[in-house]
Amino acid sequence: MPNLFTLILQIGVVLAVARTVGTVFRKIHQPRVVGEMIAGIMLGPSLLGWLAPRLSAALFPPASLGNLNSLSQVGLVLFMFLVGLEINPSELRGFGHVREAAGATRRSVGPGREPGTHSMNRKASGIRVGVLVL
Repeated sequence: MPNLFTLILQIGVVLAVARTVGTVFRKIHQPRVVGEMIAGIMLGPSLLGWLAPRLSAALFPPASLGNLNSLSQVGLVLFMFLVGLEINPSELRGFGHVREAAGATRRSVGPGREPGTHSMNRKASGIRVGVLVL
């Protein structure tokens, strides 16, 4: 049960800080999502781990980061699903040039050798297929 308590505490702190910093950014006429990203940096080792290493180690012990990471991946998948639901296919009609550029890149460089990918990288192939579908 201590792992569950730690996970719930971590989620609560992340949500509270993200919501607070997001609201501050909204009041200064900036996108809330930018404030939420800044909140993530504030809670990470770059700032909290540097300013208050004991607090950071108590709040985010290394043994608990696996659970938090797994939960964040599920949240990311759900978020991307919701973004996909909101896409209006008729708004994508003008982006045929992106599809053509992706195809030209693949033909000129060779399959699996695009910049930033490794040969026969399945993830890169999936991204390439996703771009080509557009």
